[in-house]
Amino acid sequence: TSEETDEALQRLHFTIVRAHAANPGVCIEVFIHKADALTEEQKVHCQRELQERVDDELQDAGLAQVIDSISYRATSIFDHSVYEAFSQVVQKLTPETAILESLLDFLVNNCGMEKAFLFDVVSKLYVATDATPVHPQDFELCSDMIDVIVDISCIYDLNVQDSANPDREDTNGDE
Repeated sequence: TSEETDEALQRLHFTIVRAHAANPGVCIEVFIHKADALTEEQKVHCQRELQERVDDELQDAGLAQVIDSISYRATSIFDHSVYEAFSQVVQKLTPETAILESLLDFLVNNCGMEKAFLFDVVSKLYVATDATPVHPQDFELCSDMIDVIVDISCIYDLNVQDSANPDREDTNGDE
């Protein structure tokens, strides 16, 4: 509702002002959640409208210099957008991102690959990617493949104790 949006924007404004007062060099990431019910065009419109409202409030408060340090991302728990958004935040915070991107570019060029990601398997966040643009469907496919590999590796993990023979300590054939 409009009241909820207004209240959320007031809290956001308050948070931005306090964060900037504590650290003028702070970068702020705004995740616009529950964007799954919107079409792509509506997401862009909603994000633009929210950004304009925040920008106007910051200009009115004399904090126009803060506007460029704010990034906005529409996310949903029903797709991979939240993982992609967090991945981009991690990349911003990782000083070695440019080096990793360069190494992945080298890998892609020399191996004839289409795209390369460097994933943290547990969190399903990508720490780096090559310089070609990230398409959401590529990220989703890689993320889904990680799930499959993790699921399958549990079945064939040699370090898991044999449940049929709990007295057996060594499962790798070194008896």
